[in-house]
Amino acid sequence: MTLRTHPQQAHIIALAIHAGGVGKTTTAINLGYALALLGQRVCLVDLDSQWDLSRRLAVEAVPPTLADGLETGLTTPTPITCTWHGVSLDVIPSSRQMANAESRLSSVLQARERRLEKLLRPLLGQYDVILIDCPPAKGLLTVNALNAAHSVIVPVQSQDKAYNALELIEETIHEVVEYSNLAVLGYLITMTTHTTAEQGIAAAVAAGYPTETFSTTIPRLVEFTIDSRYHAPVGVYAPHGKGAAAYRDLAAEVLARIQQFEAAHA
Repeated sequence: MTLRTHPQQAHIIALAIHAGGVGKTTTAINLGYALALLGQRVCLVDLDSQWDLSRRLAVEAVPPTLADGLETGLTTPTPITCTWHGVSLDVIPSSRQMANAESRLSSVLQARERRLEKLLRPLLGQYDVILIDCPPAKGLLTVNALNAAHSVIVPVQSQDKAYNALELIEETIHEVVEYSNLAVLGYLITMTTHTTAEQGIAAAVAAGYPTETFSTTIPRLVEFTIDSRYHAPVGVYAPHGKGAAAYRDLAAEVLARIQQFEAAHA
């Protein structure tokens, strides 16, 4: 694989689906680290009001927070650097304030769906990839992420709940696409254990989105559930495990698709 050289501006990816518990935050953390291992300059943006990504990496927001920036539209939060064994990525953490960010945004009269895009603009030259961990529901925060993003990864747990939520996220994506160049970078099958039912869901996703579904799938593993003990991606504390290997494979696929996207929009 030819590694993507540092571009003038970051490629922004939203990780979004209107369902919880599908491995979205796990993917943001571990895909971000795997991309950093490949030499990419990575920033994670925790847009979820439950601030799970921030807690799992033990990163605390400091003023002005992301919620402050979304409310005022004036100040970009300062990213916080996390480093493990010489590999670094930055995080813009969430906080308790984010729980009220949705309602505060709803009172903004102009361009409220593009506040995040405005906040990230000063950072575009500092990174190769920015990953936005979206809330598990349609709302102004998710719409902000999709408006700020160049592309979206849709994690789909191999269960009926997540599969049935695809129609909702597709509707939201189509609404945004009317006013932007947003593209689906890929559908990612997560939390697989290779049961017959799960294989059926995975096959249905691949059949419905034959060119968009990633070849890599993410297994359901205990090692993913203990990252808060280490406050690190799985590639740090279990680098030789199946989970770390899966996200390394995914990172290679993601970089290849980003290159295709950028070539198509050059």
